[in-house]
Amino acid sequence: MTTVPTSKKKSGASRAAIARVALLMAMAMLAGLSVCAHCEEQCALSIQAAIQPSMSISVTPDSLDWAGMRPGVNVLDNAVTVTMFSNVNYTAAISCDSPYLTDPSVGGASLEHPMEWRSRLGDFEALSLMPATVHLGGPDIDKTPNKLISFRQIVEYSDFPPNDPAARYAMTVRFNIEPRL
Repeated sequence: MTTVPTSKKKSGASRAAIARVALLMAMAMLAGLSVCAHCEEQCALSIQAAIQPSMSISVTPDSLDWAGMRPGVNVLDNAVTVTMFSNVNYTAAISCDSPYLTDPSVGGASLEHPMEWRSRLGDFEALSLMPATVHLGGPDIDKTPNKLISFRQIVEYSDFPPNDPAARYAMTVRFNIEPRL
């Protein structure tokens, strides 16, 4: 005679079978996830850059009104600050269009003596049309990129005040910076 198992046994065996199948499926999914977790793709971007030489020069203040000049030696110590920045070695220079203060109200009359500046050697020298070195600098040299410039003007009694009391003797001083090789 054949015995038919009871439903209780049937359900316990089916539960165990279902549990085994579920366990096998979970293991397969985990195996699949671990395989996918290690599946990746990469690419790379190479970046190159060339830094260009860069220089900057400025002067503060950008104009001077030297009031009260009299016959004799007139000195304006530390009159302007020249600020220089550069990522290469450089030469900073000073020059002018005319080394003489000129009175525009008298058709260009000039003072007898040229305007002078205190050179980097400490002596006063006349401003010139040709640039004179103010500072030799560079990125490894300059801890403070400022240079104080002093001026001197010798005035004679033969140097007359301007005809117009509001007028001033004037000149333009230029500062430039260029790479030093």
